[in-house]
Amino acid sequence: MHLSYGLRLPTDVRHVPVVRHLATATLTELGVSPSSIDDIALAVTEACSNVVQHAGSGADFEVRVSVEGEWCRIEVVDGGGGFDPARAAAEVLAEGPSSDLTHGRGLGLMRILVDQLHFVPGESGTTVVLVKHLQLLPGSVLAAALRMGQDAREGA
Repeated sequence: MHLSYGLRLPTDVRHVPVVRHLATATLTELGVSPSSIDDIALAVTEACSNVVQHAGSGADFEVRVSVEGEWCRIEVVDGGGGFDPARAAAEVLAEGPSSDLTHGRGLGLMRILVDQLHFVPGESGTTVVLVKHLQLLPGSVLAAALRMGQDAREGA
């Protein structure tokens, strides 16, 4: 089973909950476990919040969600000037424990929440790629689709 959709939204903090809600609702309907949904919801919120905070207003940002079998891939594409993730992480470490608790912590949080995190620089911005292996609930739509696919491959 393959499902995908995309959104293009103005770079505005009011749109971050929209992205989170759509991802959460999609995964809930597909029968993904609450713990996987929570991880993805928080990671996509962090990625979108970073776009709103750092990419600048006036441009749209794009979110692409795809579910393939037991894997979810979310791409958050901004139109900002780009950044160096290694440098950003080093700055957070250098600031120490007395720094603003919200500054730069999202990158580390995203790394913990998903199985793969990539940053792809582009000519007009950065694409953040979040990939998460999904834990499925018994009887879920995805689990049934995976079983049907396996049965078809085995000739059952």
